Amino acid sequence: MAYCTLDEVKAYLDIKSTETDKDDLIDTLIKSSQAFINEYCNRTFEKEALIEYHDGGSNKIFLNCYPIQTSPAIQVWDSWDRTYASGDLVDSNDYFIDYDQGIITFDYGVGGSPGAVKVSYTGGYKSYQLPTPIIQACIELVARKFKEGPSGGLGVPSRALPGGGNVTFVIDDLLPQTRIVLDSYRKVGGSR
Repeated sequence: MAYCTLDEVKAYLDIKSTETDKDDLIDTLIKSSQAFINEYCNRTFEKEALIEYHDGGSNKIFLNCYPIQTSPAIQVWDSWDRTYASGDLVDSNDYFIDYDQGIITFDYGVGGSPGAVKVSYTGGYKSYQLPTPIIQACIELVARKFKEGPSGGLGVPSRALPGGGNVTFVIDDLLPQTRIVLDSYRKVGGSR
């Protein structure tokens, strides 16, 4: 699933739908902007079935893809030797799941070795449920990169002025409003 569509970007840039000479470039920019959003937010937004391995030593696990779907049910193993046998399956009464934030809080500290905690779950948004601010952020990123073009603009550190002298640009991949939106969706704690 793309976080925004070609038609949405073209409408934002005021490009007619019949003008198709830049469609391949826009499609490429959509993919790279989506990857940037995932990296910046330290998470993914697409719904998918996942298996993750986390280090123990805490009573909290921060999952990489949320919101967490209720079906199929999440499963957690706590296996110091990383065999993840049926006897290592943690009883669901021994932890609380924050489905919206992707945080599992255990009644006790789990694991004692790297990768000791295995979590099987489905997380992320269905394509029609993707938050509108994420869609808009993706559109804005694509539009900004499209307008910069290969020769730069906002991403160029400085340029010579006619008649001498230089002008310096601030290099920043995000507009302030885009940064605010993405900051509100960044994953807290843990690593991706």
